[in-house]
Amino acid sequence: MKTAAAAARTARLLALSALLLCHGCAYWSGLQHTYSAQALPAQEFQFGDGGHAIYFSFDKSVQQLPAAASTPAITTYLFVLAGSDCTSMKYFLPQYFDGLDGRSGALRIFVLHKRFIEERSWGRLAGCGDDFIDADHAQRWLADQEEFIRVQLAAAARTGMSLRRVVLLGISEGADIVPTLAQRLPEVTHAVLLGNGGMAPLAAYRLQAAKHGFADQLAALAPLESAPVSGGDQAQRLLGRSWRYWKELQALPHRQSLLQLHIPLMVAMGEADRAVPIESAWYLRDLFAAHGKQNLTLITYPRADHGLRNESDSMLPDFFLELDYWLDK
Repeated sequence: MKTAAAAARTARLLALSALLLCHGCAYWSGLQHTYSAQALPAQEFQFGDGGHAIYFSFDKSVQQLPAAASTPAITTYLFVLAGSDCTSMKYFLPQYFDGLDGRSGALRIFVLHKRFIEERSWGRLAGCGDDFIDADHAQRWLADQEEFIRVQLAAAARTGMSLRRVVLLGISEGADIVPTLAQRLPEVTHAVLLGNGGMAPLAAYRLQAAKHGFADQLAALAPLESAPVSGGDQAQRLLGRSWRYWKELQALPHRQSLLQLHIPLMVAMGEADRAVPIESAWYLRDLFAAHGKQNLTLITYPRADHGLRNESDSMLPDFFLELDYWLDK
């Protein structure tokens, strides 16, 4: 039988696990049943190594069309890197992007899922399987997103499409790789971090855990400090993720990659975010100021949480409207 102290420790560990994994889980608004008439169909992308992942693509525009035109000319490709968890974005599209209506020009939005997320996966209830967990690490995210984006841009070029902008939007955990991915893709013109700031991922985890009373449980990650990237049991699970997941997050050159960005960068966070510390945004603001960089637009929302919700409303449409106007500057 568990003692009261053991039960309390277990409860704290579960709470910390939820906190860390929630780093990539936006608190989505406007849940849409996947079988409704509005639900977007998933498409499949085949990677060069034989693997596959699903993705969604849709257009948004407020352009007034000439009488002879049937569709507006796409001027912006927006590539969305969603957060952690293995729930399909099908449940939340397209309404998640309300407010981003193409005022800056007609947009085509792409959302590539991680491998082993299927069209109707709902990981928040069923959990994530071992195949997903084993493939869920930063180097895989980077390689898959880079391959996918290059293929989409090449297809656009073959059709003669003239793109004014190529935008990377990272949501929560997805934002962790945006600075590095932008370095690999010279076509990228804008970068956006939502629900994430400028701190290295594990530094942000530790700060948030300390703020919310879970600092003692960070001992679960202590072995990562001394082991090399390839060290440890690759099948070992730490707080619901693989050893490799944590080591590759730790190895990301987050600060260096952010400082090397010369394209416009927008960052948005809720000041009451309990998954990622708002101090991460202040850190990035001060870091850019110290280096004389002027390409950062920082937006914070008082009382808003990780999903940009406050006590009664969602700030997401406000953020996406700001993003639309920012793209047109």
